[in-house]
Amino acid sequence: MQIKLSLPVQQAKRLYDQKRYRRIRDKKLSQMRVYNRKHRKTLNALERARKARMGKTLVRAMARERYRRNAAKVAARNISYRYRGVTAPTRPMPTRCECCKGVTKRRLHVDHNHRTKRFRGWLCSNCNTGIGLLGDTINGVDQAVRFLRRFCD
Repeated sequence: MQIKLSLPVQQAKRLYDQKRYRRIRDKKLSQMRVYNRKHRKTLNALERARKARMGKTLVRAMARERYRRNAAKVAARNISYRYRGVTAPTRPMPTRCECCKGVTKRRLHVDHNHRTKRFRGWLCSNCNTGIGLLGDTINGVDQAVRFLRRFCD
């Protein structure tokens, strides 16, 4: 049997619960993280089963709605993730790669000096990968050029 409390008593109880929650919040969150790590496989299986029951269409619709509600947060997070400590680009993204002058359907990458974190330019995926694999140095590029000249007619 549930006891009906008067309004001031209900408000006092709610206030007490809120203060208590604030006091033990960090401890509870820590306990939840430990539990979730320990039971990750089971929790993931339950989530997959729940989504399978809902159907792909509904899951996608929910994801779109969640994205729409949080679009500003997502954009801010993507920008901070994208540049990760690199100084902001000093010029807008062009339509062509600044290295090979090629046009790409995908977004251009922010190229930067890994030591100083300074922006260098906008590169396509191939140029960005190639320069990175050559060590981001002129010496690496020179060695590659010398190698190609040795075997080209």
